[in-house]
Amino acid sequence: MPAETDLFTALRELRAAVGAPKAADVFRRIEILGISVGRNTLYDLYGRLDSPADTRAPAWSTVEGFVRACLELADRTGRRIRPEWRDFDRWADLHRDCGNAAPRPVDGWTHAVEKVRRDCRTDLLTITAMNADAVHLVDRIQRDHEVVSRWSQHAPGGSGANTAVALSRIGGCAAVAGIVADDSAGRNLLAQLKSDDVDVNSVLSVSNSRLPTGSTIVLADQSGGRMIVVSPGINAELAARLRRLGRVEALIDTARQCRILHLTSMAGHGQHVLQQEIAATVADRTLITLNPGAIYAALGTARMESLLSLTDVVFVHEQQLDLLLGHRTIQERPVEDKIRDMRARLSRPQPSVTVLKLSTGITRTRSVAITVSEPGNRMKTYYPDGVVDVDSHRLTDTTGAGDACVAGVMLTLLNGGTPIEAVNLAHVMALAASGTVGGRDGIPHRPDLPALWDQYSSGAELPPWLADRPSENETIAERNH
Repeated sequence: MPAETDLFTALRELRAAVGAPKAADVFRRIEILGISVGRNTLYDLYGRLDSPADTRAPAWSTVEGFVRACLELADRTGRRIRPEWRDFDRWADLHRDCGNAAPRPVDGWTHAVEKVRRDCRTDLLTITAMNADAVHLVDRIQRDHEVVSRWSQHAPGGSGANTAVALSRIGGCAAVAGIVADDSAGRNLLAQLKSDDVDVNSVLSVSNSRLPTGSTIVLADQSGGRMIVVSPGINAELAARLRRLGRVEALIDTARQCRILHLTSMAGHGQHVLQQEIAATVADRTLITLNPGAIYAALGTARMESLLSLTDVVFVHEQQLDLLLGHRTIQERPVEDKIRDMRARLSRPQPSVTVLKLSTGITRTRSVAITVSEPGNRMKTYYPDGVVDVDSHRLTDTTGAGDACVAGVMLTLLNGGTPIEAVNLAHVMALAASGTVGGRDGIPHRPDLPALWDQYSSGAELPPWLADRPSENETIAERNH
């Protein structure tokens, strides 16, 4: 490519050289190559190529995906192309000259804080399973061991839905995307979300469904252990029904208008593909967070690569992190080494923040750690500071504790707080949520947080943005406007 060639001229010439393929044909090649580029993002680039007046700089991921697809098409059809078009350093130079100067090196936490500083009405949209939980408290969970339920309770659930409720209660504006059947369980789940001011406009309610609303049976023992049996129900049809109804584009538009897109594990390959497609389309501007759970962690980094490479913040239990890396048991290695191992397997150096949910027990208070990437492939890990003595809190049920922890980290990011503030608030939220049965009864409201902070993290200073809470009806988004 001549030195004076600009990015758009080079892209147009490459497209012409491989036969001027339609955007749909290029997108099919991108999917086959396993590159994370959203359909709408690619179509937007095509629009700019066909409109010389539109010189807005595209995202590098879109340029790279387009070029790789074109090169693959050339190789398949035997077309001769210029050798310099295979030089991605040159493409990167053209992209930088197009107004995309390389960003200054920042740590992963700063990157996440800067990314959520957008003028959006909604703080969080989560694409999640919607489940009705049946929680049973038992003495212990053990293989081939008969247990007697000493207490049982029905409760609303779904990991992302629990997080949406938690964020709404402590000051954020949250929305949920999912699916329920129009049965008593589904209607109850929607009513309970609405009662917590969570937007449910992106939840499908299906009448006359052959499948019921999703459900789980949860066994929780005195040591903080859990066993969860999931019956996906109609959750397994979310992607297919959205596509059949032509509502995927509407969900993408909703995702574009939020600060954080939070993804949780769902049964069925179609849901995984849908989440990846939406994340790829909005990742340039929206903070992508992921709670993979056991279902996605079991897929391993190879099958989760595309989604993990788009994720800015991942929330993962320590056992699930090892499962992602292909280990059957927890490996006694520094957490930073495990996270470097995970990032090294991905096409992009993501996630930039890893929130590790630690194991629980009577003598070990539920807690978290936050590992932040720093320039130069360095890592820094933060643990809760000034926490109460571990014996001062006895766990009742850890269902939903991790989801409440996620909301604590999100609230800190939305307020521009620090990693140590985030890990302390996540610790407080997790302990509060684990003190009751079910995923939501223990989730606190914003006015409760200072007192809970004194109870569970009295040795650490309460963040000023947490003490200066929004008024009763004011969300974080409204205050930031």
